[in-house]
Amino acid sequence: TDAHRAAGSGPGFTWRPAPLQALDLGLLRIDAVLSGAWLQPTDSHVDCTIAGDHCRLVVTLRIVPPAS
Repeated sequence: TDAHRAAGSGPGFTWRPAPLQALDLGLLRIDAVLSGAWLQPTDSHVDCTIAGDHCRLVVTLRIVPPAS
């Protein structure tokens, strides 16, 4: 499961080239968190407040016990 597709909002852009690093936004969505049946995403958002070429991808996952 793609966490952003399941529980995120907005474009989810996480990469930004050097000329855009001063801006609080990303340009492309190249980072992802994938999960399976035992972990389900409940929230996904991007934090572009730090300097660098990648924004932080913040995902909250919920543990789902297997059916017995």
